[in-house]
Amino acid sequence: MFLPSVNIPYQAYPSFILGINILFICIYSTTITTHRPALALLRMALSIPAAYAFAVFAWSNGYPREHSRGTYLGMATMSLYGIMKLLEVCWIRELDDERPRWVLKPSVVQSAEKKTDGRVEGEANGHQEPRKVVIPIPTDVRGRLAYSIDYLSTIRGCSWYEDRVWDFAPPYAATYTPPYGSSRRAFIKHQLISLVLQALLMDVFDIFVKAIDWSYLAHTTPTP
Repeated sequence: MFLPSVNIPYQAYPSFILGINILFICIYSTTITTHRPALALLRMALSIPAAYAFAVFAWSNGYPREHSRGTYLGMATMSLYGIMKLLEVCWIRELDDERPRWVLKPSVVQSAEKKTDGRVEGEANGHQEPRKVVIPIPTDVRGRLAYSIDYLSTIRGCSWYEDRVWDFAPPYAATYTPPYGSSRRAFIKHQLISLVLQALLMDVFDIFVKAIDWSYLAHTTPTP
């Protein structure tokens, strides 16, 4: 679930689902401009049970511990991501009351300005830097849902929308162009091929490791 080769125990799903849903509600509430003080207090209050749910998900002893270390490492990573996101949304962002915004990619701005003005703003001054276009936070339900899902799933500021990034994204995220094409079909094809190759490579190593007689090596390998 989100991480390769992570076989999460089914007993751990309820706590993670609870935590991620509370986090989603907190993010959605940041798009509402009325009753801000009350909503801020509500987010702070909700962050406590949500953080506890994420902690239970990763470190609870309520389900059998019979999986690999990679499984529990992946669960801990997911849990810490949820807790850090809660701190950002419910506490840190309340200090300056500035919420993350979508920003149009420079290539999109350049293309739009060339169509309207025939040239990119800034060419007359000898540089090619387009102006920064910030997209307002949505005010309709559909837009708020898209905003919340996109912000919930982003880590480095990349967006599910191909024409924008988040305002905290590093410069390379805004200017990066995939080498395999920009269409969704090309992206999905590239990722499926990569997934198949990774699975085949994992099977090769799995067969190799299982073919080794580890008990024999343990008795024949000298120890210092």
